[in-house]
Amino acid sequence: AEEGLRKTSLELGIKNIFLDFRDALEKADFDAVVVVTPTKYHKELVLAAANYGKHIFCEKPMAMNETECDDMIESAQKNKVKLQKKLVMQQLKLLKLIWSYYSHLICGSKL
Repeated sequence: AEEGLRKTSLELGIKNIFLDFRDALEKADFDAVVVVTPTKYHKELVLAAANYGKHIFCEKPMAMNETECDDMIESAQKNKVKLQKKLVMQQLKLLKLIWSYYSHLICGSKL
């Protein structure tokens, strides 16, 4: 998997790659994360992102049970970050449009 990741990153011109999401949260400079993993992993990812001060867009269902939801909401509030629960994949077209706009501003051309 690591070799494939490195090969793909070279092909796409991506200079920073991470094999562990915690490394990305610690070392990369970004404001928010989008959690679209299987639901059983949401809590771990959301708590980690909140602890690093990242705003969070979390795919529905938000968590495996009400207790996990409460923990996630509490962590976001404690860390003063936004936690949005939504069917993120439904917004994929909008996200692609936003990415295209910003990549045009940054790179001077659309991807």
